[in-house]
Amino acid sequence: MKRAAGLTVLLGALWAAPCGAAHAAARDLHTQLEGSTPAANDTVPRAPAELVLTFGGLVEESGMLLRLLGPAGRSWTLEGRRAPGSSRVLRSDLPALGPGGYRVEWRVVSGDGHPISGDFVFYVGDGATPLATAPPPLAPAPGDLDGEGGLGAAVPALLPSVRAVCDAVELLLAGLLLFGAFRGGRSTGRTHAVTNVLALVAPALVAAYAWIWAGSVVGLDAGGSERLDAFGALFSGRGVAAELVLLVLVPWAIFLARRRKLATVLAALAIFAGAFAGHAASHTASLSIPASAVHQLAVATWLGGLLFLITEARSEAWRASVERVSDAAIAAVVVVTLTGILQAWLLVDSLGQLTTTTYGLLLLAKGAGLLGLVAFGAYHRLRLVPAVSSEAGAARLRRSVGAELALTVAVVVIAAVMSHIPPNP
Repeated sequence: MKRAAGLTVLLGALWAAPCGAAHAAARDLHTQLEGSTPAANDTVPRAPAELVLTFGGLVEESGMLLRLLGPAGRSWTLEGRRAPGSSRVLRSDLPALGPGGYRVEWRVVSGDGHPISGDFVFYVGDGATPLATAPPPLAPAPGDLDGEGGLGAAVPALLPSVRAVCDAVELLLAGLLLFGAFRGGRSTGRTHAVTNVLALVAPALVAAYAWIWAGSVVGLDAGGSERLDAFGALFSGRGVAAELVLLVLVPWAIFLARRRKLATVLAALAIFAGAFAGHAASHTASLSIPASAVHQLAVATWLGGLLFLITEARSEAWRASVERVSDAAIAAVVVVTLTGILQAWLLVDSLGQLTTTTYGLLLLAKGAGLLGLVAFGAYHRLRLVPAVSSEAGAARLRRSVGAELALTVAVVVIAAVMSHIPPNP
């Protein structure tokens, strides 16, 4: 009782902790354009020789598009490059510019694999002569900066949904393998059958996600070779590719090598690789990527343990499995909470954003779901597990575990959707 109550108090206290003033001063902003030279709406007396864009987080050189629109309908496609020693600054030489207004249209891929774009205007003149206004943005075209070809800032609406399904299946697979392969005895045929199905479905789903993701980066009308290039040229693309390769090796380890412990390790490594293709990769990667990976592995332990109790429900060792999963869940909830707080501290700028942004509202929903899961765990540990020796008590626990599993999957889905929503508008 004391352990469960203390854990609940710790959860509540730590969940509120990220929103202090020190947090706002210390965090890195999510990737966005923070400044430029020339600055937006600035009037410079002499034509600049170079354009400099400064972002709040890591941006990729691959997938970059820069365009300059000038007076009399003129336009230039610029060659951008990252500044030496900085992954946040892009530079491009400018042509010789006369007096007048100019519009810069930019599009880059952030470190987390999300395309972002925008535009701003500046003026060249000595201030003595009125200057014509900057030209309006060009109409989008397929494959252009904001066209339906996929080079726009918005990730296709299908992508978060596919990612959510991928995450749920991948976490269930890793967790079920963990409890099945390291249980010290033989799992039931039902556990093996469910594990085998998940091992086949997971790489297929991640392959579909990878294809759609590559289209969001290089264009939905792009061919296979262009999409494949994205997996080697982009930091996040390499993470997605590694995740897919590791998941493909899982069924090999299960069906051909017949080594389920190896399959467990491969599934865990796939989860770790997936952390390189989310918000964690956009800033403070040395801290946020390991935190994200550990967070996901703890969720896999929690989620897989619940599924393991369902697939092993009729086994002779079920009561021993209940104790084992319950102990693992206590450790998992602590890890999930602490790493979740760390990620929120890195991504959310202020307390106000929790109620004024989509990301903040989803974070609150995820926190509420986590509190619900803690309540489930305390109820199971204190009321149902002691009564599991009776058939009636075991039946109640099985029903409650099913409800907890459904809530856990819902929290995983919320987290997957959050990975495709900018934390800060």
